Amino acid sequence: MNKSIRLEIVNFKNIKLAQSLQEDIFPNEKSPRQLTEGVYTNNPINFIAYFDNKPIGIVGVYFQKNLPEHIMLNWFGVIKSYRGRGFGREILKQTIEFIKSDFTDIKFLTLYTGKIENKIAINLYSSLNFHIEDYCCDEDIAELNKIGIENNFVICILKLKDADIVDLKKINLKIAKQFQELSKYN
Repeated sequence: MNKSIRLEIVNFKNIKLAQSLQEDIFPNEKSPRQLTEGVYTNNPINFIAYFDNKPIGIVGVYFQKNLPEHIMLNWFGVIKSYRGRGFGREILKQTIEFIKSDFTDIKFLTLYTGKIENKIAINLYSSLNFHIEDYCCDEDIAELNKIGIENNFVICILKLKDADIVDLKKINLKIAKQFQELSKYN
């Protein structure tokens, strides 16, 4: 099957559709303010994914000031009726190509996800050569507990350029703190 996916940037005209897709794909993690913020600031940059002119998914990327070499994956998902058919892979591949062509200084695409409930997604990231690590090292547990975050995530990093992933522990804590900041949108 040809999985020709078209990504369209979320803007003022299609934001309601993007919010509807987000609520459908992530029913317990709604964040319409974050989508709206992206329209105004371009951080995050969110996309609606179309197949045969039908909206089937959403994906976004955002910048985090404390990780300047990384771009973070945001709200990546496919509606239930299109899951398990390779559409997520195609959406992610197009997103990677967008990053490589539009953000040539960025070295890594980084994300975090639940390691228990998102095993399928983790397998997808692994198959696309993401480096996958437990979210935080054991010694960071106390730090995470202080900011109220459970250690049930993994961090996934894709090299976009020939570069070494350094200071993974620092990256983990920075992402943990970002996660706490993003939780204000829920």
